[in-house]
Amino acid sequence: DMSELSPTIDPAPSPIDAPSSPPVDRAAALPAWRHKNIDLLRRLLVGGYFIAACTTFLAVAVYESHPLNVGFLVLGAVNVACAVTLAFGRQLPDGVVKFFGISGAILFVSAAVVLARPLGPTPLYYVWPALNCGYFGTRRDARVASLVMSVAFAAALLLAHGAQVPVITYMSVVSFFLVVLVAVQYQAQRTDVLVQELAHAAATDGLTGLLDRRAFGQAFEREIERAHTSGLALSMVFFDLDHFKEVNDGFGHAAGDEALRAFARILERECSVTDLLARMGGEEFAVVLFDAGADAAKQFAERTAMALAHWSRQHPPPLTTSAGIAVLSEEAATPSQMLTAADRALYAAKAAGRNRVITSGQGTARVLVAA
Repeated sequence: DMSELSPTIDPAPSPIDAPSSPPVDRAAALPAWRHKNIDLLRRLLVGGYFIAACTTFLAVAVYESHPLNVGFLVLGAVNVACAVTLAFGRQLPDGVVKFFGISGAILFVSAAVVLARPLGPTPLYYVWPALNCGYFGTRRDARVASLVMSVAFAAALLLAHGAQVPVITYMSVVSFFLVVLVAVQYQAQRTDVLVQELAHAAATDGLTGLLDRRAFGQAFEREIERAHTSGLALSMVFFDLDHFKEVNDGFGHAAGDEALRAFARILERECSVTDLLARMGGEEFAVVLFDAGADAAKQFAERTAMALAHWSRQHPPPLTTSAGIAVLSEEAATPSQMLTAADRALYAAKAAGRNRVITSGQGTARVLVAA
């Protein structure tokens, strides 16, 4: 749904003469950036359960006369079954994979605690589900894992009778489990935030907060697919601020930056929630209007130009804009084709005297703001 990439619209638009307001935060509008995924957990669990099975069978081989060897053999066989299930279970629901990695792993470690004679370092294996939950789990998963581990380990110690000081062993292992889980989850969440911030910075223009050219191109492709699927019209308006170099030369780059931010805010207020907009570079801006034909695109361009004129009367120098329009059609059916058509129409509008809008394929220029 490309509406996620649309600008945020204020429920009650404020006056246009507020360009100094901070750019709209579009972090939530960007595609999800996840460096973690359930398939990675599944593949890690295949190796983990296989190693656990090998360790269990090795213990049986070393302690040939151990009275609980049957229990170890059963535990090893179950570990092998889990590894095989996960290896061939690429379509397993996420919740099932998480169970194998967190609660299931806790139960298997607890079973090993019951069987181990002596207990030795067996409780250290609780680190495995703690790491899984910390990195791949949510806060709810962490709470559930902490509860399951606390209860399962207490029951295992009661059945094992192998700990010399059960209370000290219990408190030490549970505390270690919680510290590892919380530390890993905290660091994973910080990493997620950093990835989202980097993705946001990479996809937006730093001055205006709009999408940049690259992110716009990617979103434009999905918008065209949505238009084809729905059968609705799609138009693109390519804006260029007229004589913008004179603004920078005569009033300074700070004034130029203020004008760019103001124009970006104007576009956001004139767009609907289904539209897509970006700063393409310099003083060029592009807007994709969903469910809008040529006439609707012209009306949008006129509203935008009038709002810019209103703002520039209070913030000299006076500014106007030229616009080129391209409509999704057989001749302009891809993002590059629509962009080229709109760019040519924009060039024609500027050649005709600026402060005009021209639709691709139509030679008549239409003045945006009357002198």
